[in-house]
Amino acid sequence: MKYSFLLNYLYPFMSLIKFWLTSCLKDLDYVLIRINENLQRSIASIGVKPILADITKLPMVRMQDTVYIIQHPEGMKKHLSQDTVRRVNKPFIEYYADTLRGSSGSPVFVLNKSKLSLVALHSKGVLSYSESNWNKGVLLSEILDHLHTGKVTKPTFSPPGVPDQIESGVLGTKDPSKQVTREDIMYIAKDITDVWEELGRVLGHSDSTLKIINADNSNKIYNKCYEMLIKWTQIKVSKATYGVLAAGFVHPAVDRPDLVT
Repeated sequence: MKYSFLLNYLYPFMSLIKFWLTSCLKDLDYVLIRINENLQRSIASIGVKPILADITKLPMVRMQDTVYIIQHPEGMKKHLSQDTVRRVNKPFIEYYADTLRGSSGSPVFVLNKSKLSLVALHSKGVLSYSESNWNKGVLLSEILDHLHTGKVTKPTFSPPGVPDQIESGVLGTKDPSKQVTREDIMYIAKDITDVWEELGRVLGHSDSTLKIINADNSNKIYNKCYEMLIKWTQIKVSKATYGVLAAGFVHPAVDRPDLVT
């Protein structure tokens, strides 16, 4: 998380905050906030209790365990998603439980002695060509260890590559074989304003087509991006998939892997 964005977000609440720390390492993706005593008492008065953060007492997570994610996907009402653990790849845990945009930062639990125990913070989704898509979170044990030692565990397994596995950014957790929808294009168009022509060429548009799109929307960069993607889906039809679009983002001519990671 960028410092300026975080500061702007927290500014209205500064009177309630005694201390905050954001991880400088992108992969761990966490923020630690200490609230003042008055707010602590207010929270305690409605029955909210602190979550155990003792690294020596956290439950062990294994493959095929069931995880539970309490979230507000895309700002909707509270939702509980559950499914099995795909793999523990410290500092991450990978799982098949569904999420959507806006779910990042949601708590990930496992059942421990008939009670839900926090084990991770949800981080992002992963697109896969070879198996079902999955999601990943940062293990609470790794966050606590980083706070104590400043060290980060290097994953045993390499990060997903292209095109077989692509971590999802603006694409969300999408089936790479499915056609890109008009609704998603409305979101994606906002993020390609600096590379829409390069991406258009990679997706198969001719220079003459791109010139027409540019002329028709001379002062509206968002409309150029939107129209380029819509035309691509109209021309390619069933071949205009999320997988092809993700591969386009990481093409050397576009060089925007941040849109899929």
